[in-house]
Amino acid sequence: MSRLVLFMSLATALLAATPASGDVSFRSLTKKDDAARFYARGGRGFEGRRIHIHVPANNVLAKGTSVRRPKGGRVVRFENRSVPLVVNPKNVYFRKILQRAKAGQNVCIKGTVRRDPAGGGGRLALWIHTIKRAP
Repeated sequence: MSRLVLFMSLATALLAATPASGDVSFRSLTKKDDAARFYARGGRGFEGRRIHIHVPANNVLAKGTSVRRPKGGRVVRFENRSVPLVVNPKNVYFRKILQRAKAGQNVCIKGTVRRDPAGGGGRLALWIHTIKRAP
């Protein structure tokens, strides 16, 4: 009985410590100075962190490079200044933005900074979770 109580208290503590999916916070880099610093450092200091940034729609409307992942599957990689953008081609947000965005607009990207799937000696890339038209 005491094990059950201990388990329930641990489970309750873990649930309380874990943010709900709507509470996930992103480091906002929507100001030009913040974005410029991010690109100047090649994303260093943000590895493993979630960020929110605005980029020109032309970057994701251009033809990307298909990259095969080591454990299977493919991702599409787009050049974007010093930090490339990486997205799963089946991502519903990505498919919709291809239909809705026009050249010259900005898009709002939320994603995680991780290693570039194309290699590049420790280069970092922004792995897209959501992508929408920027306000």
